[in-house]
Amino acid sequence: GTSVDLEVAAAAVHRAETLIAKGNLEAGGAEALTASMIASRPFLPGADGPWATMTRDRAGDIRIRALESLARLWLVKGDAGQAARDAEAILRLDPFRESALRLAIEAHVTAGDRPVAAHAYRRSRELLAKELGIEPSPETEEIARRLGLPA
Repeated sequence: GTSVDLEVAAAAVHRAETLIAKGNLEAGGAEALTASMIASRPFLPGADGPWATMTRDRAGDIRIRALESLARLWLVKGDAGQAARDAEAILRLDPFRESALRLAIEAHVTAGDRPVAAHAYRRSRELLAKELGIEPSPETEEIARRLGLPA
């Protein structure tokens, strides 16, 4: 069942984060990919109710964590294009997630796509200001400055 699958995905993403942090990129990447694939499956399309919503939210959180692990892994392995794709996928799921924005702009700049990085940064700055009335975090601002992106 789906709840069992989500337990498998949750355990896989935890292992992925631990393995990648320890430098075991191959095994960590395999675990992150497994978690992402399981968590991206649709859960009872059309079903409503608190349990269905909670389960979908949990799957979304697991998928985002898996994609963040994969994006970091791709950056370390030198595949900035794939890192950017995974980071942008996170931003489509959660446009307010600044950790994904930081990964996206770093990956785009590393891939030689400064205009795309600048657009992602500007888009997120505008969204944060419009929807939440806040500026990006100091950490995000510092990365943008370090990478030479216009404010």
